Amino acid sequence: MNVVYAILVLVAIIVIVIVWQKVKSASRKAFNQKVLYRSESKEGQQLVTEPITIETSASVEDVLREVTARVTVAEGKPGLKGVLYESNRTAKAIAYTHGNKFSDNFVATVSLAERDGKTIGEFEFHSWNEVDGMVSSQDAMRKLRKQVEDALAAVDTSDRATEVSEDEKQPELISSKEKQNG
Repeated sequence: MNVVYAILVLVAIIVIVIVWQKVKSASRKAFNQKVLYRSESKEGQQLVTEPITIETSASVEDVLREVTARVTVAEGKPGLKGVLYESNRTAKAIAYTHGNKFSDNFVATVSLAERDGKTIGEFEFHSWNEVDGMVSSQDAMRKLRKQVEDALAAVDTSDRATEVSEDEKQPELISSKEKQNG
């Protein structure tokens, strides 16, 4: 009987340790998001939840050519260091992945379609990693987003990119000329 009680006590201790670790992890995650890194947490969530859309008179091929020219990607397959690389390409879309040979940090796409003689495009993050509730690889995400924005602004002077403002959470149109002027 003593062996059964010893096993039950051991199982109870293991369960208590597991529950304690989960409580610590959840509280650390909440503390990081709400107190320590509040602004970085908010910026990370905005990066991954606010796509960029574009409407331009330039062709799909011209837009993709400009995006390809402006987005800096690694040559060849990724090694141990996390890098941005082009993971997939079709006639109307490019997928970019940031990661190494073991895991991906994020995946983002530039998708385009032709409608009524115009090219409609969208850039968005589809998957990403979080560490303690914080979006990881934010610097690489910001850099990619900026490069795509620059490409979309350069492809046509009459383009319009739609972003969601922080305060209103309503779409507002920003012309490429306004973007370049600040």
